[in-house]
Amino acid sequence: MLEGLFHHKKEEKEYLCALLVSEDRIDAALLETGKNDKGVILKNASKEYLDGWEHAINSADEAITEIEEGLPEGRELTKVVFGLFPEWLEEDRIKDSYLKKLKQLTTSLSLTPVGFVELPLAIEHRLHRDEGVQQTVVLVGIESKHLTVTLFKIGKTSGSITSVRSESIAIDVEKAFATFTDVEVLPSRVLLYGTSGELEKLKEELLNYPWQKKANFIHFPKIEILPKDFAVSA
Repeated sequence: MLEGLFHHKKEEKEYLCALLVSEDRIDAALLETGKNDKGVILKNASKEYLDGWEHAINSADEAITEIEEGLPEGRELTKVVFGLFPEWLEEDRIKDSYLKKLKQLTTSLSLTPVGFVELPLAIEHRLHRDEGVQQTVVLVGIESKHLTVTLFKIGKTSGSITSVRSESIAIDVEKAFATFTDVEVLPSRVLLYGTSGELEKLKEELLNYPWQKKANFIHFPKIEILPKDFAVSA
């Protein structure tokens, strides 16, 4: 999520907070920069919260306090970059309603925002970096109330849709696939990420769904869950 924000070398190390914000959980990561022009994640923390933005701010405060334990003595954490689900964005900008919330958070916690990244793009970028090839993959981002399905073909976004979750994650994903009308064959790799605590259960539901009859797969897709801290560290 953070590579590319720092293009210049600095002898003195800098420290930055990466904050993944969703509708039910805050993930925080402490990033150290200055080593070979790349960021190194020193510490992660996750805090869930109930409805209400005040609870989200409190959870962010707790998560940041936890990752601050990884700071060298005498250093402070004052800068933050946000990782956001696509529903927060419109035409590469943060929607006004969400921007107001993020400003409230940064003001309350005395943080200076330095940028944001869209989570599916950040995840594809990290997969490309880790695996050495541009990705052809379906990313399924799952929150407590929303679902985001993003399709990549050789590193480029071929489609993305966010919808309200129903009782069946499989049907929700099937409906999302149906909106990708220009895609003849879907990638055989499906990766789940997100802040829902039910990812294992939802993976099992997806694995038991007759995908070759319901969507344009040549073979039954390989469905896996990304590590919990993958997105915030991407």
